[in-house]
Amino acid sequence: MFDSTLAKYTKDYFFYNMNSQMTFVKIYRRLKNHFDTKVNYRQYLTDWNMITFDNIGKSKDGERKEPPEILQMMLNKLQLYQRVFGPYYANETQFVSNTICICQRINEFVFVLYRPPERFEKLCSIFHLSLEIVR
Repeated sequence: MFDSTLAKYTKDYFFYNMNSQMTFVKIYRRLKNHFDTKVNYRQYLTDWNMITFDNIGKSKDGERKEPPEILQMMLNKLQLYQRVFGPYYANETQFVSNTICICQRINEFVFVLYRPPERFEKLCSIFHLSLEIVR
């Protein structure tokens, strides 16, 4: 049951390195020790700084995704990175500011960013709404 909640790389590691007799605490510690490293942290930071609407929209098979799907994928990634980075990025103001910086290069969001909201959830809603208007 526990392995069904894991993401791909974590699930692979779990499948090959854990057994069903392990306690939740032991599994958690092993996963944390394996994935919570400086190398992974630096990679997340690099990904955070390189994320764009265009590179999220490109799939491995070359098929272009629709803008609302791209936006949601991008926002999901940003929220994941925020949790990884800890207290500094957990701040709502910091998170909104970083999200705005990433979205400044997207033409569909020009009017949203003219007077952006201070709350992340409100910002996400307005981004989605602006994509609906553009369609």
